[in-house]
Amino acid sequence: MKQQRFRTSFFLIIAILAGIQTVETRPLGAVAEPRVSLGDREISLSRDRVASEWPRLSLADKRLLAPYLIEHGAAPAGAGRRAEFQGLLDSEQDAFLATASRIATVYFATGDAATRIKGLQRVQKMSATGRNLGAFFVAVENARMGRKVPAARFQSICRYPSQRRLCQLVKLGSVVESARAWKSFASKRLYEIMGPGRPFLGRNPWRPPFYSAVAGRIPEALFSVGMPLEAAILAERMTGSLPNPEKRDRAIRARIPYYLAAAADFDSAVRFSDKLSGDGVLRNARLDWLILAGRYREALNYITKAGPASLANRNYAGDQDYWSGFSTSREELQLRSAMLLYLAGDVKKSAEALERLTGIRGRTSTNEPAGQYARLRLAQILLRENPALAHKLAEDVTYIAQANEWHVLEYRATVIDGWAYIYMNKPYRGVINFIKARGILPAHLKQHGAEYSRLLGLLTARNRMNARGNYSELIKAINKLLQRRPYNEAVFAIREWAPREAGPDAFLLEAVRNYNLRGRRWDALNLLIEYSYTDQYFFRAGENPGGSRGFLTSALWSQELQEFAYFGRSPMRGLALTPAAAKTARDLLPKTGERNLSPRSLNKKQYYVFSFAVKGGRYVYMIHPGKRSPGVDYVFLKTHVEHNLKRACTYAKAAQNRAGCAAFANEFESLRKKAAGNASRSTLYVHYNPEFDPDYKSLIFASRPPAETMHFYHPRVLPKKGTRVAGSIEESRVYRSDACSSALNYSGALSVSDLDARFSEGRSMGGVWLWPRGLDARITKSGNVRPVYLRKFVCGQSRLRLWDMDRFGRPESGKAGSPDLIVYRRRAGDAGLDRAFARYFADRGSALLEFQASPKGEAGTTKVLEGIGKRGGSNVIPLFRQSNRQAGPGVLRLILPGIPG
Repeated sequence: MKQQRFRTSFFLIIAILAGIQTVETRPLGAVAEPRVSLGDREISLSRDRVASEWPRLSLADKRLLAPYLIEHGAAPAGAGRRAEFQGLLDSEQDAFLATASRIATVYFATGDAATRIKGLQRVQKMSATGRNLGAFFVAVENARMGRKVPAARFQSICRYPSQRRLCQLVKLGSVVESARAWKSFASKRLYEIMGPGRPFLGRNPWRPPFYSAVAGRIPEALFSVGMPLEAAILAERMTGSLPNPEKRDRAIRARIPYYLAAAADFDSAVRFSDKLSGDGVLRNARLDWLILAGRYREALNYITKAGPASLANRNYAGDQDYWSGFSTSREELQLRSAMLLYLAGDVKKSAEALERLTGIRGRTSTNEPAGQYARLRLAQILLRENPALAHKLAEDVTYIAQANEWHVLEYRATVIDGWAYIYMNKPYRGVINFIKARGILPAHLKQHGAEYSRLLGLLTARNRMNARGNYSELIKAINKLLQRRPYNEAVFAIREWAPREAGPDAFLLEAVRNYNLRGRRWDALNLLIEYSYTDQYFFRAGENPGGSRGFLTSALWSQELQEFAYFGRSPMRGLALTPAAAKTARDLLPKTGERNLSPRSLNKKQYYVFSFAVKGGRYVYMIHPGKRSPGVDYVFLKTHVEHNLKRACTYAKAAQNRAGCAAFANEFESLRKKAAGNASRSTLYVHYNPEFDPDYKSLIFASRPPAETMHFYHPRVLPKKGTRVAGSIEESRVYRSDACSSALNYSGALSVSDLDARFSEGRSMGGVWLWPRGLDARITKSGNVRPVYLRKFVCGQSRLRLWDMDRFGRPESGKAGSPDLIVYRRRAGDAGLDRAFARYFADRGSALLEFQASPKGEAGTTKVLEGIGKRGGSNVIPLFRQSNRQAGPGVLRLILPGIPG
């Protein structure tokens, strides 16, 4: 009894120490009333306006509305409207509506699907219209009963415009189901799903009648092929307008927060889960999502509020806890709570809590004492603040574990002790520990290892001993571990037993430093390029745009979350990624050496500059002409230097900031020496990076600089054969949307309607496109920052979202997929949008021509376009060179999809 009182009071202590506030709950979206879009108007079925609107509707609109009246009236929530809806349909002489009236009679009379089918079969015998329309509703009822209705059957009976929406939904379901058998999920294949899914996933989505009856299985299929965000969106739109959802709809809705979590949108998963009834599975899941979202103090508050007993319920005692690898228990929850204080930045209070826990009872699933794990966690959080004490604690635990043959405890204590030696500046002792740890765990306990922490510790310790040692194989091993799973601070600190600061950025610094000191600068550059490439495909929590862009993020998190016990319980029991989807996620990342730059891959007469943000600053690499082959050198800019440089020496103000750039000459001295010769016949190629965009020509070249500067997006050489050559113009015509103001008032442009359809429905759009000037506000009316992928390009009444372009636009390059050249006016102060915008087109092989809103900028751009028209295509690069020299520095910029081969 005494022990029980202590356990309960512990969580109150944690809450007091943390000084936490009540968790703020914000609904993902209020349940909407059922509405039907009729093109130019919307009709709400839950209000008494249908009867008054009905006489003013066209016959086509009445036919479109009829199935919705049947659906809404057949639902329990619409029982009171059945007479009204029946009367409206009875009043019509049209054969379609008269048949719909008979079908409504069948639906309003019974809720039993089998009985309805018999009634519908009678309707089929009455007329040709009855035969066709009745067959359609029989198929709907078979779907409601859980029977699989072949898509071909649905398509064969879709003979009326009013059935179009539902039949398009059936087509989507057929494609997604077939995708479960695909062997790969390349971007082109994902487009096969997103194309038919656009009416339901884009803006102003369709809501067909009998939505969940026909599409109830589509969200789970989307999840299994690596598209959980789409699964969540579809499930929400399917069930969100139902004020009193049926059991089937409640089951669909119950999975939405799990889908959101699998897309790494943990905040939304928490918000949506607040709207659902909280069983034990969901309560534990919500706690994990708070932790993964980095809301550590709210997670502590939640533990106190939900009650430790409910979270560590004996009904879940047999489940394996994700964070510790042991069976779920109160002791594990207590230890995790103390670690949450540590992650929240309060080492002192975390240490106090852990000291209280060193005497707790309870054992792990491997029969090891929880109290010793509390001592080891204390050692872990003290590594930086008091490494000597951390060493003493870890060493003591190691001896105790060895004496009792507690192998998992010994392994983890040995790894933590290795890190303590690093912080104590005794790297040799650390190396011994990390090597020794490798042989501690027997085969049946290998799953409890913390391999990332051990290998990174080994690399760090060896670098401290001999910074020029050859650790290439060790670097590759760590890199492989990081590429196989998403990074999350809590995962690596709690589950992987790594110091809080030992994330991927720490590995990158260690690896790049080692390569550079060994003179392996090409290896260092390629490792940084690889990580920049990965960053294009892996999104932070809550920023996943879904579709092919977010496929890697979704697939990796979907796999990671399979380790959480609740994914094996209802409502997610049995749902998992298909093997092909899991494999494709790994294949999206470049293989080691697959896209490496080398002296042989680049023009030995040109200059190339790359920059990469890392922890504590930024690396700037320059490839330059050498005696026999190109050489590579670098400088490292500390964070404060980087910030000052951003303000004083920008590409956009190249003509005015010579003095500002000169102030940083010392920082770039080593690169200036390599560029000291005559570079006037060379080109400076710069890796496009709107977040860090200095005037490199002024920074690096003191005299006789390159003739021009050109930018490239992807840091890889584009082959001259097999793909579109960088800057090639296959079609010379220039287009602009007729619904909005273009970036350039160019008289030779052809007007094209519906920019939205062109760029988010995958229509053919080769040639040159003048991009709209308008852009919606970055800050919403509520004061929030609008996510980059939800920013809209304003085109008259049309609003084209980058999100829709990415999700629904065709992925191929060339005439079928994307323009040859995009012309746009420079945007100020929105680097994130600029990067995403350039990436979208670079992925499809398009070049971009950016110009300043000045007479020289517009004149230079017009000259380029006139040259394209006269030459009938060819290549934009020589045309740009000529206009750029006349316009002056910083006025025009050509951004190529990759490095010209």
